[in-house]
Amino acid sequence: MRRRLTVFVLMALAALIPLASIQATPYVPPEKIETHIGENVFQVPGLDATYNHLSEFIQIAGFEQGLQYIDAGINFGGQREEESGYYYNIVETDNTLECIWVWSRYYELTGNPVFNQNIDNAWVYAYNFPAWMEGAGYYSAHNCAWALAAEQQFRATLNDSSHWDYAVNSANYLIQTELSFTSSLNVMVTGWCCGNLYLYGEATGNQEYMDIACQRARQIIDWVEESPASRLGLESWAMSSGTFVWGICNSLFKRYPDMGQDWFDTYGPMVQVFEPATGGWSNAWNVAYCNAQGGIFDVTGDSTYYWNQLSLANLLLHHDTDNDGGIPASASGSSAMDASWTTAYLAMMGCDRHIEEGVDAGILAILSPRRNAVLPANQSIPITALAGNWSLSDLTNVMLTVSGAVVDTIYVDLPAGRNTRAFFGYWTPTTAGPD
Repeated sequence: MRRRLTVFVLMALAALIPLASIQATPYVPPEKIETHIGENVFQVPGLDATYNHLSEFIQIAGFEQGLQYIDAGINFGGQREEESGYYYNIVETDNTLECIWVWSRYYELTGNPVFNQNIDNAWVYAYNFPAWMEGAGYYSAHNCAWALAAEQQFRATLNDSSHWDYAVNSANYLIQTELSFTSSLNVMVTGWCCGNLYLYGEATGNQEYMDIACQRARQIIDWVEESPASRLGLESWAMSSGTFVWGICNSLFKRYPDMGQDWFDTYGPMVQVFEPATGGWSNAWNVAYCNAQGGIFDVTGDSTYYWNQLSLANLLLHHDTDNDGGIPASASGSSAMDASWTTAYLAMMGCDRHIEEGVDAGILAILSPRRNAVLPANQSIPITALAGNWSLSDLTNVMLTVSGAVVDTIYVDLPAGRNTRAFFGYWTPTTAGPD
């Protein structure tokens, strides 16, 4: 009988937990937007994969750099929508603000200024096409919420308040523009706005922003409670019900967590977890559901929501089939048409919460021999594994041990936020059969 190989990591100084110029997000006139109820799925499909979320975030930042418009002209500094095809030539403010957030957060995490010029370029475009003047109604509001997130992350990271007025203008637009709940998309956008308005008010000490955000969150709750079974599983445009669930978690329920705990005791099990359909902008809908699960966990402390969020983040990362950092807007989309905006969502709403959890390193995959591969007798098989360092510091002399049919120990250096191929040598099975 062949004994399976197992690989694990030991460290002397850390306890390790192995972890398995048109429109960008295109503006569509409200009367042409379709909303549907998603297929009710309350469990994320199992995925036999583990991800280094810091490494994935770093890769996403590099992917976004390749989609910045760098030619001279009015679109300079803007972010293209997709990496090829018709949408490659679509540039707009929301994508651009999203990337300001990604690159600013990258700099905060790594201290590496490699994308700082991209940030400066992006601000040029953002002023040429201000968030509050792009599109109308829901679209401008969506953009202004992203402006608050981008400016806050930029200012906090680079200690630079030169774009403060841009954020104030964006906040003013949100305060002065109250979207009617005649469409579910307006409710979703309101949720995105009240969450970001509250967080911005909290970060800057602006009580008015926080109060207005909580008022609108109450309106969302009243709307949901009229028909919770359907309204907690809606999908429209680039958003889903997960968008407004995240918003109420990060406004009213952030102020009153006991209220949030009580509300989710009743309505949490009704919140859609995963959209299995592969058409439409299904990856974008699932990123929003992912964000909601994280928000509910923050309010309730219920680990079910934590694992839902992590599983969704990993499932979405699995859609990077060409390993360039980007994912398409649709689960059935081509890897040649990865979208800048969906990918930025994934960085913020999927990866970011898992970067600073105190877990240092672990084995991401056994590369050779392949699981369940049929191995010949008397032939040398390389023993290799992929080790990841998802901490913010380089790790040296990490001990990797293989046990089973082969017992061996090696020591490797693991750069911060990177994955390293570890080679243990060769194993020669004496009998043929599956590993």
